[in-house]
Amino acid sequence: MRFALIALLLSLSSPLLAEPGGVFFVENAGQWEGEFSFMCEVGNAVYYVTPKGMTIDFREVTRHSEGTSRFETGAGMFEENERDTVTVCGHVVQIHYMLPERGLQTPPEPQGEQKLSHYSNYFFGRDSTKWRSRVAHYERVVVPEVWPGIDVEYRADQRGVETVYHVKAGADPAQIQMDYIGLDVPLRVDAQGNLILTTSLGEVKEQAPYSYQQHGRTQSEVTTSIRLQSGNRISFTLDHYDANKELVIDPLIYSTRWGGGDEFETVGNIATCVNGRLIICGHTGGIHLPLSPGAYQTTPYQGLGYSGYISCFNWRGDSLICSTYMGGTVGRSSVNSLAADQDCNIWFYGIVTGPGFPTTPDAVDSTFGGSHEGIFGLLSADGTELLYASYLGGSDYEGAAKIRLYNNEDLYLFGLSRSLDFPLTPDALYTEGFRNVGTISLFSVSNRTLEFSSYTGMYIDGVFDAIPLPGRRVWWFARVATYVAYVTDDALQPVLGGSMDGYFARWNLATLEIEYASYFGANTYDIPLDVELIGEDTLVIAGTLSLNGEPHSNFYVTPSAFDTTINDDDGFITVIKLPDTILYSTYLGGEWVEWIQGLGVMEDGSFVVCGITASDSFPVTPDAYDGLLNSGSGTYADAFISVLDPTLSHLSYSTYFGGSDFDQPFTFLYQNPGLIWLAGVTHSEDFPVTPDALGSGVQFGFLSRFSLVELNPCDSIQVTGLVIHLEGESLMLQWQDAIIHEDCVSTDPLRYDVYYSDDGTTYRAIAYTFSPSYTDSNALTCHPRGFYHVTAKLSNDHSIEHAP
Repeated sequence: MRFALIALLLSLSSPLLAEPGGVFFVENAGQWEGEFSFMCEVGNAVYYVTPKGMTIDFREVTRHSEGTSRFETGAGMFEENERDTVTVCGHVVQIHYMLPERGLQTPPEPQGEQKLSHYSNYFFGRDSTKWRSRVAHYERVVVPEVWPGIDVEYRADQRGVETVYHVKAGADPAQIQMDYIGLDVPLRVDAQGNLILTTSLGEVKEQAPYSYQQHGRTQSEVTTSIRLQSGNRISFTLDHYDANKELVIDPLIYSTRWGGGDEFETVGNIATCVNGRLIICGHTGGIHLPLSPGAYQTTPYQGLGYSGYISCFNWRGDSLICSTYMGGTVGRSSVNSLAADQDCNIWFYGIVTGPGFPTTPDAVDSTFGGSHEGIFGLLSADGTELLYASYLGGSDYEGAAKIRLYNNEDLYLFGLSRSLDFPLTPDALYTEGFRNVGTISLFSVSNRTLEFSSYTGMYIDGVFDAIPLPGRRVWWFARVATYVAYVTDDALQPVLGGSMDGYFARWNLATLEIEYASYFGANTYDIPLDVELIGEDTLVIAGTLSLNGEPHSNFYVTPSAFDTTINDDDGFITVIKLPDTILYSTYLGGEWVEWIQGLGVMEDGSFVVCGITASDSFPVTPDAYDGLLNSGSGTYADAFISVLDPTLSHLSYSTYFGGSDFDQPFTFLYQNPGLIWLAGVTHSEDFPVTPDALGSGVQFGFLSRFSLVELNPCDSIQVTGLVIHLEGESLMLQWQDAIIHEDCVSTDPLRYDVYYSDDGTTYRAIAYTFSPSYTDSNALTCHPRGFYHVTAKLSNDHSIEHAP
């Protein structure tokens, strides 16, 4: 549950902690007196984690202007100065655990987790023995075994502090009881299930609890409500759940909309920094981008078009740390690629279509020179300051593709240019410019100089990725449609295979050599879109290919491939042992169109891919999060996520993802073990978002996180094919029979629980049935607009599984 000030207190303000992490817990290493282990300040409230629970100091700060006064300056002059007085009112509330008798046992000690890269120093008074330096900052605090088998976790973001209870398998959640001390009137619960605390400063709202259990790759919500007891004590009432599995009261998996509120917007790139922080960028034509306090640029481009932006979040994605527009004062702008340094400052690469981009004095190029000009720069970790900024381009058109930072020193920028005067260094490998020629530039972070810059010597459709190596060597990957590209003698493919091919090369910028270069493709129209390097000599390339009028494809797939048949426009995945051996290769798709846009390598060597599909026959597995294209409408395109084994012969997991309209991912990030970030654009009003989403329904970008965990086949009870028919004033819900894995045997009947939601986020159970259908009588009269959800479980509660 999270505390949030409601309307009475929203007008009160105080600055958030102005540092790279925004909101965090500070360890009490002895710099403060008092029995508390961690402190966190959010807005007008200070939160203390104590041995007894949590203490919250709510504050109201009021400034009163009292005109002017005169004071004497050091030069003996008198100056007029406006004089204010400040009134501070406070109210302290203590929330104590009601603990069992522990005898001689030591009380649980709070522990900081997710240590951040920044810290604080405290030098109070003249007694140096009380000074403390490098005092740690943490993203969250965990108190283990507060009750037997139950841990308490505290999370902080700009909205407040959230309490999460982790109930281990076999533990009893009825043990959780909390006393609220220091309230003016007794606790109450509002109509939405939120807990209302009344203080001398007004009312404070603690959000209603959300509980779930993890079953395979999905979460099963456990309906939970707050139960008021005497003496301002609370506990929780939970509906049916599996006592043999861990129960979490509050969500972890995350999905939100993001952007400025315009159809022409994207989330175009994802990056992370050393402390796990998540950073995204893109462009938006809207004016509703959520901004962080002190954002460097608060005003978007006012004309017809779009503005670039950069936003960053905590490692879970549910707390905004920084967010700002980024572009010029004239013309459109877009931020296309990101890289974070060791301090979580953000290097970015993008384009502008007019002057007014705020370059710094040490810029390598301070003049706007073409119709579309490249820009790159360094934004401070809190989004408030532009530490470096420069143009990069000639007098015509530039395209910014990828930016890569190596060892916090070498910054590689890859793009394309139509300018004949793109800035080159004397040691450029190619000096001839022409329409859509590729460009490679190396910028020294410490010297703030352009140390290498060259054309690539060939026409490209776009650079889609790059991988820096030690010794100023770099792989770069592009799409080409010409024979003029240079290839080495040991190339996998020495000539262009069709109208469009992939191309990859390894350049040594220290010796100015091309160490390896090859085409990659077939007689088809081949568009590689992502790549991974395994070790030093294995490449994995994924993308899409089209027959493009050819009667058949000579694209090479291995005999044991999962999918050996092309359906006009299909995805592909290929594993190459350098220099010239294809180990594994497969198609991936249905009967219509697929694009694989993201690729990751899992710990066990399996490959996870994401992309967009318009095929209702795209292969999905029985445990899919969403088994139907566009939630069953099948009219537009959906995102997809698929996992194939290391030999590309077996599909271990595959699902659609999206709502009932058009959904497209643009960027993808895989983090072991089994964590996927997916971002792009959605036009679906029913796009799935979690209750803790930061964005709202007005935004068209999305940011979602999935967890690919090991699936117990006996937990795999699926409900698919939910359809709704209108019968007079009633709605008839029908779905397919749930499927129990063949390795599991149960004599217990399946029970289907039906849930309803007014807004698509908070569901309540309305009925249960033992047959795959349900009639909601008078539905149009009682709730004319809403959302339905069906879950299946064995009637003895041994297993539960959500279904879309």
